[in-house]
Amino acid sequence: MASLILGDGTGTIRAVLWNDKSDIIGEIKRGDTIRIKNAYSRMNLNNEPEIHVGRYSELIINQDLDLPPMDEIESSLVRDSDIMNLNSGDRYVRIKGKVIDIDTNRGIIYMTCSRCGKSIQNPGLSWFCDICNEEVEPVPNMVFSFTLEDKTGSIRVVSFRENAEKILDMDVEEVMNLIGETQDESAPLEQARDRLIDKKISVIGRVRYNEFSDQMEFIVDNVV
Repeated sequence: MASLILGDGTGTIRAVLWNDKSDIIGEIKRGDTIRIKNAYSRMNLNNEPEIHVGRYSELIINQDLDLPPMDEIESSLVRDSDIMNLNSGDRYVRIKGKVIDIDTNRGIIYMTCSRCGKSIQNPGLSWFCDICNEEVEPVPNMVFSFTLEDKTGSIRVVSFRENAEKILDMDVEEVMNLIGETQDESAPLEQARDRLIDKKISVIGRVRYNEFSDQMEFIVDNVV
């Protein structure tokens, strides 16, 4: 099973791809236009409608459809919210506040699959991707988390890849070079602390519940 979020300017909906239909997920990238035929809809556990793509469904990528640009679709869906009013499952929410803490307990570099882009592990002498079910070349990417506070409360914010680079004002190569020069994996985070603490930023993203920390956290989709 695989899933993705579709938007057409009137709203968004989750599409669930079952069995062999899920194989196409490796070919889909953000911004692709998709036509789905012969799917069915049902309510999920949150009592929200979602599309299910099964054996008799057809999914066609990049068909010539009359849809607004992706940036325009996303802009029409974004709403502003105070941190206090965030709920798990919220999407396309913009929050503003100041950085009050940097998470130094989590490594800033993680490895992803060169084929599907998912996080991978090194169980031995090589990197293995569970999604592709084979050994792959690792691609370094960044994850950066911090605490953002507004007048109503605070929340842990997690940023990945290009969004982490925007907030840190450093790309992956610069971060890895700094770690190599200092032999200290926390060096980029300590550098970020000096620059970012008390800085005001605005981010657009989604809210999820972290079972490990038993708290909600905000996942950054865009830095504005």
